[in-house]
Amino acid sequence: MKRYHWDEDTIGYFVDIYDTDGEHRMFNRILEYVKYECQLEDGETHQDLNVDLIDQVFEAIEKDDNRKL
Repeated sequence: MKRYHWDEDTIGYFVDIYDTDGEHRMFNRILEYVKYECQLEDGETHQDLNVDLIDQVFEAIEKDDNRKL
């Protein structure tokens, strides 16, 4: 799978949503963000972007030793 570059603030925004509103809300906000704010380029799909952004957000969550998934 291709890895995309996401702005650090974008990742942090979704980590904050995870912290305050939970996983379900974070997933919904990511789906909305990708659908309405991201422009697809050559061969990309919304699903590709959704999966990659979710993966990178969880990587950021896991980097913090005080978090429990």
